[in-house]
Amino acid sequence: QALVSASQPAMRLLAAAAIVAALLSHVAAAEGAVQVLNDETFEHLTQASTGSTTGSWLITFSDGCAKCGKLEKALEEINEDLRQAYVIPAKVLLSGGAAVWKRFGISKAPATLLLSKGRLHRYSGPEASSSLLEFATGDLDAGEAVPPPPSFISELLDKFRGLLGMGDKSGEL
Repeated sequence: QALVSASQPAMRLLAAAAIVAALLSHVAAAEGAVQVLNDETFEHLTQASTGSTTGSWLITFSDGCAKCGKLEKALEEINEDLRQAYVIPAKVLLSGGAAVWKRFGISKAPATLLLSKGRLHRYSGPEASSSLLEFATGDLDAGEAVPPPPSFISELLDKFRGLLGMGDKSGEL
């Protein structure tokens, strides 16, 4: 019985080490993948409105179209090159990111944006990995201001308009 009780702390330590190893491997795998952003995670992860993030974000907006697939594949192909240049590759799917699409004025997919140093840069090139990489790591124009996240009041007004059947309107209620 003394042998059993002496091995219990060792077994607990071994189990804890296995759990930590599994968690670390999951985090490492997630860091290497193209990040999927949605309405809930976008601002928290990108810090787009403050520009306080470490590195830049190359973000594609996808609705599942054929061109979107090409763009997503190109993004995956240059994933490591982007990360070495401190650019985080990401995508926002329409199904979970309608508010982000609205915030950035995305009305048609595919669309690609680069958030860098508190500025927004719009990509208009082909769905080729070399062109995306050059855009994300090359010299940038002045860009434009990053639109702020919607306020609580504007979100509430949008929901109210929806309830009234007025749709999504930017004007006054």
